[in-house]
Amino acid sequence: MTSETGEIVGKLLAIQFKLVKRANFPFRRFLWQEMGKLGRLSGVKGPRGSGKTTLLFQLLIDQAGHEKALYASLDHPLFYTTTLYEVAEYWTMQGGTKLYLDEVHKYPHQSPGWASALKSIYDSFPEITIAFTASSALELISAEADLSRRSSMFQLPGLSFREYLQMNQVINIEAVSLNQLVSEHTNLAANFANEFKPLVHFNQYLRTGYLPFAAEFDEDIYHQHLLQTLAATLEVDLMAIEPTTTSGIIKMKQLLGIIAESAPFKPNISKLAEQLGASRDTIYAYLQNFERAQVINQLQSSTKGVAAFQKPVKIFLENTNLSYALRNQPDKGNIRETFAINQLKNARHKPLSSPKGDLVTEEGFVFEIGGKGKGFRQLEGHPSGYVLADDIESGIGRRIPLWMLGLLY
Repeated sequence: MTSETGEIVGKLLAIQFKLVKRANFPFRRFLWQEMGKLGRLSGVKGPRGSGKTTLLFQLLIDQAGHEKALYASLDHPLFYTTTLYEVAEYWTMQGGTKLYLDEVHKYPHQSPGWASALKSIYDSFPEITIAFTASSALELISAEADLSRRSSMFQLPGLSFREYLQMNQVINIEAVSLNQLVSEHTNLAANFANEFKPLVHFNQYLRTGYLPFAAEFDEDIYHQHLLQTLAATLEVDLMAIEPTTTSGIIKMKQLLGIIAESAPFKPNISKLAEQLGASRDTIYAYLQNFERAQVINQLQSSTKGVAAFQKPVKIFLENTNLSYALRNQPDKGNIRETFAINQLKNARHKPLSSPKGDLVTEEGFVFEIGGKGKGFRQLEGHPSGYVLADDIESGIGRRIPLWMLGLLY
């Protein structure tokens, strides 16, 4: 460690001072509360644009005095000439107790890499607490060093409809459980029936409400940024999982184009392999990596099987904003199912394809999804069957407004 390390830490603190002001606004993502009591090593992963950096700064502001906390983005050129370990060692010598590390997967040193560096800091400086962010495409548990015994990992998805309403100062609604939603949806809707018109905001959320940065742009520019983010995920983030050739990236883009054009996509793996000039195993690997990068959601069958080797029944884009960015007029039925699967998965449920209805959850709830006139014919004989109906503000009995699924997280 040299005097240069002290100069670098000083520059990092100057950057931190400027950036803190931008993140100090009232809205907090749902994960902020869950991470309120951090362990010594906590990581947040999620798609580009989901607000990981803002969350990191808000944790810094709320949980530590600035004199004890140091923020650093590990893709900064300052790390070309110093190591993370040297920065951590210097910071502890100055009395620092918190490190907030952004974009750890972009750390420029290959040996030791970011995971080994975090492990060494964790083991060498017990007074230090570390929170870090990484790409959703990164497989942290199988990283070069064994962080799984030391770290707590959190997933930050895009905004729920509930968070979208809160961020835009429309209404502040507490998150509800799926059980509560199913049993109490009529009373819940009645509680704020006079406070806002949900369908107006819901339709806008489906088009542009999933990622927090949408508030900065009009719809066309937002969709353009969304496509640029998607390209970066395919060309950069997925390379962190499984390095591939330029030809491989082209095939991934072609596969995603096929999915987007006909979503919900019912895959024929053999036909796809032939069409793209790839093996069946390669197609399965692409689909798994797309899902890990939160580009698609695969809907598996509710029948038993090994998920990694099951052909998905249907494939959806991960969120409805992507559907609108990739297609001028996406199918309304597809948008409804995409939203339902997205919100259930983000709320840590596991929706599966159902022989009766469209989806079944691990709790045994079967959902049929449709417009306001959707009937119960597909759910006959199923006591735990419910219709998620679009275009209604409130429901009754087993008919639940689709938009209310956006209150789960």
